[in-house]
Formats: sequence, C-alpha cells, structure tokens
Amino acid sequence: MLDANEKAVLSLLCAGIGRDGKEFGAYNEAELDPSRIAKLLASGGVVTTVYDKLDILGTGIGAKLRGLLEQSYYAAVTQAMLQDSEGKRMLAAFEAAGMDCIPLKGWELRELYPDITRRTMADIDILIRDLDYAAVASVMKGLGYAAEGDSSWKHVDFTRADIGVTAELHRRLTDDSGAVMEWEETIFSGASPVPGHEHLMRMNDEDFYTFHVLHLHKDLLNGRIGLKRILDTRLYLDAHPELDRALLEDRFERMGVGGFARSMEKLSAVCFADEAMDEDSELLIGFALSSGVFGTEETYKLGRITRMASGSVGSGKLRSVLAAVFLPYPRMKAQFPKLKKAPFLLPYYWCVRLFNLRSGLKAKLKRLDYSGIGEEDRRYMQEVFRAAGVSGRSV
Repeated sequence: MLDANEKAVLSLLCAGIGRDGKEFGAYNEAELDPSRIAKLLASGGVVTTVYDKLDILGTGIGAKLRGLLEQSYYAAVTQAMLQDSEGKRMLAAFEAAGMDCIPLKGWELRELYPDITRRTMADIDILIRDLDYAAVASVMKGLGYAAEGDSSWKHVDFTRADIGVTAELHRRLTDDSGAVMEWEETIFSGASPVPGHEHLMRMNDEDFYTFHVLHLHKDLLNGRIGLKRILDTRLYLDAHPELDRALLEDRFERMGVGGFARSMEKLSAVCFADEAMDEDSELLIGFALSSGVFGTEETYKLGRITRMASGSVGSGKLRSVLAAVFLPYPRMKAQFPKLKKAPFLLPYYWCVRLFNLRSGLKAKLKRLDYSGIGEEDRRYMQEVFRAAGVSGRSV
C-alpha cells in the first residue's frame, strides 16, 4: 500500500495539472513528513510542477515544503528560462545555416504544461538531419558552446559552463535495430516545417509519441521511470485524442513494446485517478517514487541484470558485463553503420568503441560492479518489468 506521503505526492501532481488535488486525499495530515515529500518531489523532477499547489496538503505542511523546496524551485525556474532563450538561439542558428532539425523531448512536452517552467529539462535535445559534426560544431561554437568531441554515440554534447546549459545534438534517436531503425529512417519524411521556417521541423504526432514510448522503455530498462515521464504521458494523450491508435498499436507490437505502452498508458491514468489502482499500478508507482526521474546507481544495475538474466542473478551479471564490453551486433550497427555492409569488421569496431570509452573508465567500471545485487533484488525488478509489460531479454 502507498503510504500517506506517497499519496500526498500524487495529490500534488493532480493539482499541478489543474485537478482539484483531492483524488488521493484519503490520508491523515499528521502522518505527513515534509522532508520525505520534498525528496520525492525533487527526485521525481516535479518541483516546479507542484510548487504553487503545496497548500492543498494544509497550510502548515505547505509552508514547510516551500521552505525546503524554495531554493531548488527558483534555481529550476531560472534554468528553464535560460534553456528557453538558448534553445531558441540554437534553432534560429540551425535554420540560418540550412540544417534541418527537430526539437525533442522536453522542448515540445513543456508546451503541454500551464507554463514552460512547470516542466524542467536536463538539457536541450535536438535531432539534426545527416549530422555533420564539423558543421554543427562551427554553429555551436559561434553561440559560445564548447564541444566535447565527436563520437559514434547517438548524440554529441555541447556545453556553456558559464550558464550551465547543455545541448545534446542527435544524429539518431536510439541504438536499436530492426523495426525501430526502420521507423527512425522515416522521421524527417514524416515531419513538417514549423510555420515561418524552412529547416526547423516538428515530428508528426504519432512519431513523437512513438519516440516518447521508446525513450520511456529505455528508461525502465535502465532502472528508472520518474513521475515526470508518467505525467508527460498523460498530458500528451489528453492533448492528442486524435492519434492514429491502429497505426501505433501495430508499430509498437512490431517494435516489441506493445504491452509496455499499454501498461504505461494505464499507469498514467491511475496516477491521475482516471482509473482504479490495482496491485501492478501500485508496484510501478512505488518504483517510480523510489527510482526518480534519473534513477540510482543501484536501480541502473538492477535493470541491466534483470533484463539480461536467464534464470539467475549470476547469469544476468555475466551477460551485463559481456554486453558492456562487447556490445551485440544489432546495437553496434546503429553506432557504426559500415557494419551493415561489412559485418566481418565487428571485432575491429569493438576495439574502436572500447578505445572511445577510455575517458572516465574508472567510473564506468564501477557501474559494472554488481557485488551488492542479490537474487531477491532481481526478483523484485522482475516483478516491476512484468507489471510494466516488458517482455523477453534485452540489451
């Protein structure tokens, strides 16, 4: 059962998107712990979403929560305004340079909230068609951003340390193959220019929602959900009742995320009292509250081990280490497209990838230390995956 503090967080989420906030109000205020609620809100990435609704828990609790969250709230609002200004500069610069681009993730989702500061972003994500690193770096350096160097990874990073803004400029959306890769190759052909622009584009609604589900699926496989992601799902579905459901259901089934998409949609409805809570939803809400929007080192390791295990925690640990060192061929094809025509070069590109990973090697090796994960932990994560509709093993 969810405790009083967890129910209070759900009440605040409802209030943050315009509900009355009483949907989960069946708790005793004397049981509320402001410190715990503040931590749950912060780890869930929803402080700015609920900050002006804290008094629905009682004026005394609200005042204590404002005291605990005030500094992080104003820092997040300031960051949101900086990101808005910087993102517009980037998009204008790419338009002027004739580079087709599509803003991703939070940049678009924040428009679904009462105002853009209510939906925070870790960074600014933009997909660039046929990304040419030298050309993109030239544009970004002109805007005052320092380059972190090119790589085979799906995005390249640029940072303005003086204001704490980072941009992830994507050459692709995922490292998946098969049906996901086939869909990715159609993104720009299905997109439309933003009115008044030639190169600034927007995905069609079904493509944007597809990417949202795939991103959410990846998050869960890596041991996190986060309240913000659940809230995004609900607001997007509410704002787009005209989605082509038949197309999406067929697409999700071919991508292997059909059950997951249905589970997340149900979870988003339960979190806002539009559907009754059941055991699976309660399990997932508890996991979302504990893992937070960015997850923890432990949940990341749990996710990797569980999705790779074949009957025991030991097998998951071994497969996880091997997959980290020798990424499977389907994933390698995404990072190194030349492998599509020359699969015999796989050992060579494994070496290239390992060479590229040498920076920060000590921290990366620490993430492969699974000594603290036991069989009971794996069974718990198995239940989370089952409740979320995740099927089969994935790397």
